[in-house]
Amino acid sequence: MSVKAPAVFKPLYLDAEDASANITGDWLFIEDFTNLGFQAVWTEDVDGTFLFEVSNDDKAPVVTPGVVAPSGRLGPSPLTLPDSMTVDAAIPAGTAGNFYFGFNQIEARWFRMSFVAGDGSGGTLSVGASLKGL
Repeated sequence: MSVKAPAVFKPLYLDAEDASANITGDWLFIEDFTNLGFQAVWTEDVDGTFLFEVSNDDKAPVVTPGVVAPSGRLGPSPLTLPDSMTVDAAIPAGTAGNFYFGFNQIEARWFRMSFVAGDGSGGTLSVGASLKGL
């Protein structure tokens, strides 16, 4: 009998967020997952860059039932993206577009995606996320 690897799908990780300001996604607890995917879709007038952060913090005490978060003891560390994720198609620059960011073999306990708005950015940004084990 085979054991199915765990998977989590968050089609509304970011749901039509206002891209005129910075957007910080929720932390995802990824301890049981090694493969992550983020599909970003944006409307025209979106201008900015994506930021991905990790942390090996322990879990913070639960304040809101069902919501887990890192303790903040270590804080976030930015990931350096490979060249394949820094091409022009992955950087919103005023025209509508989309891009898929795929990460394999992530060792961290926590992961999040953020958007850093450029000057004059507007429009909306939506992101779906998937997390899979081996």
